[in-house]
Amino acid sequence: MATKDRERIVKLGTAFRAHQEGLRATFATPPTELLAAPPTSAMINGRRSRSKRLVSTMRPVVRKRKPIQAFMQLFKRAALQVARDKQTNMLRLGATVGLAFIFGAQFGMLDGGGAPTAKSVASRVALLSYGVISMGMLATMRALDRFAKERPIVGRERAEGKYTGLTYLLAKAIAEVPSDAFFAALFAVVLKGQCGLHAPLGPLVAVHALLAATSAALGLAVGAAAPRAEQALAVGAPIMVIHMLVGVIDPAGASSEPDGPLMRTLRLLSPVRHAIEALCLSELKDVPFKKAKGLFSAIAQGPSMGALAGVRSGNDVLDKLGIVSSFASPVKYLLALGAFHLAGSALALIFAAPRFARTKPPKEESSVRATPAKRGYLSSMPLFGRRPM
Repeated sequence: MATKDRERIVKLGTAFRAHQEGLRATFATPPTELLAAPPTSAMINGRRSRSKRLVSTMRPVVRKRKPIQAFMQLFKRAALQVARDKQTNMLRLGATVGLAFIFGAQFGMLDGGGAPTAKSVASRVALLSYGVISMGMLATMRALDRFAKERPIVGRERAEGKYTGLTYLLAKAIAEVPSDAFFAALFAVVLKGQCGLHAPLGPLVAVHALLAATSAALGLAVGAAAPRAEQALAVGAPIMVIHMLVGVIDPAGASSEPDGPLMRTLRLLSPVRHAIEALCLSELKDVPFKKAKGLFSAIAQGPSMGALAGVRSGNDVLDKLGIVSSFASPVKYLLALGAFHLAGSALALIFAAPRFARTKPPKEESSVRATPAKRGYLSSMPLFGRRPM
């Protein structure tokens, strides 16, 4: 190993010495000759052609790709990264399925898997709310973490002009967001089997997948807007906490006092709120509660206190909770929020594009020409400890 390292050091030293000799010859040439026209065949062995070639080799050559080619390359790289990270995918799979089983152990099989009753209303709303919060938080944190890891590499590549921020965002979103939607859909499938939810499997899976995609887009927006990765992680978690706070439906029912402009705006921007409303509508809309046999058993079966006391159908519960829209309305809001988050990510990447200061123009020929002793600042620099001859 020592011999190979010594040979490598000698090789690098020789190449560096040759490069320094070329720079010395280049800076010893007057600037007017460096900026002259390209050399002709008659001057191929002259001093000007040698200097021109040396100057051109010092300039980095960047191959600019077309937007479509750059998009395909970025999409392929992101897709391969997701596919090759098998350990992380297996951990996400185990965490998703395990989380659904823990929910099942906590809430059990609601009403024995049969028709809903008034007694299980509060448990159904809580179960749907906790599931939405879990999937939204996991998707947001995953997007923030992955974006933070790629930020230095993407910054260097964008500085070289290889692609734009919009191209990178589209390729990344198309390659990675479907994985978040898949794991959320898997969670919904297992949860329905474990807890006996009444909602059809199609709407249940669709809402969870759409929520995960919207939350992942929110993570991309926060990661693109934050200057550093640590700041993105520090800001992303509080934003999701706010979405959870204003999105969770109060089991006590809708408040009699109207919300202020701030709360209405926050609820409108919360994907958690729209997902919970869509799932509650799918679970309870037009559902008659199962009546128990016996005197006063129907009343004893439901909640004895609170806003949900005495409810007889799913529509009564929705009215008490203040959910009066149709299933399509919160779904449209989720789609709009996902598009809004992606647009915010694109704008953040555009405004946060790498910028560099322009170099000053060269001085006039009269001020640049100097005495032979002052030609080029590299002419007096020692090479590997030796003074120049």
